[in-house]
Amino acid sequence: MEDIIAFDAGHEDLLHDLAYDFYGLRLMTCSSDQRLRLWAFDEAAGTWVPRDAWKAHDAPVLRVVWAHPEFGSIVASCSMDRTVRIWQEFEAVPRLPGYDHAALPATDAAAAAGPYGPSPWIERARLADARAPVHAIAFAPPHLGFQLASAAADGLVRIYHASHPAWTLMEEIEVVPVALRSQEARICLDWCPARHVPAMMFKTSGHDWNPMIYRISAQNRWKGYEVLAGHTDLVTDVAWAPNLGRTYHLIATACRDGHVRIYKLTPKPPPGHLFGGDEGPPHRGHRFVVTLVADLSDHAAEVWQVRWNVTGTILASAGDDGTVRNWKAASGGSGGWRCLSIINAEVASAQAAPSTGTGGAAPGLSGLPAGIEQSPRDAYGHEPTGPPAMTPFGAHGGGYGYGYH
Repeated sequence: MEDIIAFDAGHEDLLHDLAYDFYGLRLMTCSSDQRLRLWAFDEAAGTWVPRDAWKAHDAPVLRVVWAHPEFGSIVASCSMDRTVRIWQEFEAVPRLPGYDHAALPATDAAAAAGPYGPSPWIERARLADARAPVHAIAFAPPHLGFQLASAAADGLVRIYHASHPAWTLMEEIEVVPVALRSQEARICLDWCPARHVPAMMFKTSGHDWNPMIYRISAQNRWKGYEVLAGHTDLVTDVAWAPNLGRTYHLIATACRDGHVRIYKLTPKPPPGHLFGGDEGPPHRGHRFVVTLVADLSDHAAEVWQVRWNVTGTILASAGDDGTVRNWKAASGGSGGWRCLSIINAEVASAQAAPSTGTGGAAPGLSGLPAGIEQSPRDAYGHEPTGPPAMTPFGAHGGGYGYGYH
């Protein structure tokens, strides 16, 4: 397994999130310093180099995501300032010292100013419907069109559609009742990537530890269906596995109770319906049988992120023990999951790990990686959305990034 590459992320405050583009050659970071920073991997130098940086919001930036490249070079960011902003890259913008970008619209000109010269990243939309900080955003799979979901602390999930030249608010879904909303009420989002399940979506809220699956009902309304039971604390992340020819779905959750859980969703057609033939897999009106197939507590600490690989066969999890753990289904059809490897930023290497199945931290891997300790609050006095955590392809926290390449 390849080494971790450490680099100074250049942010002046807590680093909240990073996201790789579709090809894994560029990454975007966001921070409480209100900035987005773009990095590109330099193969000759073997490190990540800065390409752009600009002030993106008026408060800490909590999440950043890339759109599918078929829609162009586009990212979305969300913030404590209650907005979601859409950024588009225009390579035609010259990157020369002293470039006169007065010809650009005023909002574009402001976005174009950056420490690396005029930025080709232009703000294309500002979505300000939320009445509380926006904690999560997710682009829909490309086969569903150019859509974006956002989740705010006001208990609502909003779905936007890109209709030239603006973004239109299509749906507002109340997932946390007003009486149950609190500072802990955060919502995680992930879309179902499968083409044969129309607009399936997944959310979890802070008032109830157990996540619920939402999808469009036969009445063409978003409705909550199956519950993923077994959580004993706040769910911090969710990930729906890519479905490549499987007859079932896999969903992973990260939880503050120190567990990574993997659920299997098996289609269950309505009574009297024969599933098969040319009708395709089940969708509206069908239910799923939910089975907990793995309950992994090896982190022995709060777990903050889970991500699947492109085939949905390997799951990566990141926790407060300062490690990324890669999981794979055990061979032989036993139904269990084993720890394939452990990535520890402190030693900048990947270690083979024995399978424990249900728990037990590997020796010598406790504590956060050196240099990425988290302050209890950022410079604005806000509680962070999570501690420094490593994504399946890197780690982030404090002012350092860990690129995995």
